[in-house]
Amino acid sequence: MKKYLLILAFMPLFASVNIIFPDTSAAGGDTLIYPVYAQNVQPEDSIYGGQFWISISHPYLRPIQVFQGDITGDWGLAFIYDSTTYKLSIIMWGGTALRTDGIFFNIKFIVGNPETTTTVSIIVDSCYLIDEIANPVPLTVDTGFVVVTHVGIDEEAFIPHPVNVLIGLENAIVTNNLAEPVKVYILAVNGRVEKKEKIVTRGTVSLKTLPAGVHFIVVKNRERPLLMKKFVLIR
Repeated sequence: MKKYLLILAFMPLFASVNIIFPDTSAAGGDTLIYPVYAQNVQPEDSIYGGQFWISISHPYLRPIQVFQGDITGDWGLAFIYDSTTYKLSIIMWGGTALRTDGIFFNIKFIVGNPETTTTVSIIVDSCYLIDEIANPVPLTVDTGFVVVTHVGIDEEAFIPHPVNVLIGLENAIVTNNLAEPVKVYILAVNGRVEKKEKIVTRGTVSLKTLPAGVHFIVVKNRERPLLMKKFVLIR
């Protein structure tokens, strides 16, 4: 954990608020609620708002929501995430000044599934807090990281079935020997459905529009999983 000191020279160090981005872990495919804490909050600080510019070192953590913590429940909040630069901007403003320590805000991440365990750093590029008349409040920041662990897919753990899948460069060929149709899903590593098809006896699912990377194909009958396979597309 690396600590940054963001404080005006004429303000005393002992008065600084400490913002803590903790170290934690998550498994690939999870949804992670990541709390950011505020410590050493004094009533005389009269904190009414702030802004954070955050860099995320790897896209295995994708923020989809930012919401208030237990000490900022009545505050307004807005955020923007740039998925090309992995940068998150958060702005907060309140009708009630902070009076105590606690969770300042939460970031909800979709966690990707890396091939090997990967440490993703959450780096605060810049930030500030302001009081009721827009004066800066001195603060320090402890940046954190999330250790993302790989989750393997046990292809043999599914119910035995008369269904075969052949993955090609452009199509997946599904052979169904059941007496009724099956549903075929193509999933991204975060669980998002990218393709959905209904196969009666034999059919193909086009892979042409899928991006490069890791995907999963799932075959179901009456919502019962029959088969899951992982495949990698190289474009």
